[in-house]
Amino acid sequence: PENSYYIQHFANRNALFPHYRNKELAENILSANYIDELFPILENNGIYALYITPQMKNELPDDYGLLFLLKNERFKLVYEHEGYEVWMFR
Repeated sequence: PENSYYIQHFANRNALFPHYRNKELAENILSANYIDELFPILENNGIYALYITPQMKNELPDDYGLLFLLKNERFKLVYEHEGYEVWMFR
């Protein structure tokens, strides 16, 4: 949520978390453990870019869940700098 204004400004797109709306949706994305859970959430809500911060990488497990699912062929890392990443979902 603290990065939503930057996302909206630089990407010229709506962020998932403007003013803490969509909290449940964000929690569902962050807690998905399988592609059959995550992909429908992303597709049904028109989400095609994920911004991952170093803090998220420290807090989320990397052997299951969202960070693990980013290894799927439908995700492509399009930006990486100092631990910040932008992943595109196709």
